Amino acid sequence: MKKFLLTLILVSFSFAAVAQMVFPNVWNNGFSVTLDAWNTSDNNVSCMGPIYLQMEDNTRETIHVYEFIFPRGWLYRTYYPRAFNTRIQYISHGIFCH
Repeated sequence: MKKFLLTLILVSFSFAAVAQMVFPNVWNNGFSVTLDAWNTSDNNVSCMGPIYLQMEDNTRETIHVYEFIFPRGWLYRTYYPRAFNTRIQYISHGIFCH
């Protein structure tokens, strides 16, 4: 019984030490791209990575992102491509927040 309780306590503390993940959302607004993410932890979080854009005229562009989110904060940024008058057809991203 003592071994069971000790194992139960150790397992519960190991799950409490797991870092909370922040998952960013990237939205296609037609002529711009919006990035938003919520930091619900008590730690500072940095988000970095590329946003890949494909325009309607089949040109491609990459936007590199490095943003910082304070504890219990919200990140909301809008990015505009260099080809300003060309509509964005498809987006994908490799942004990682930690």
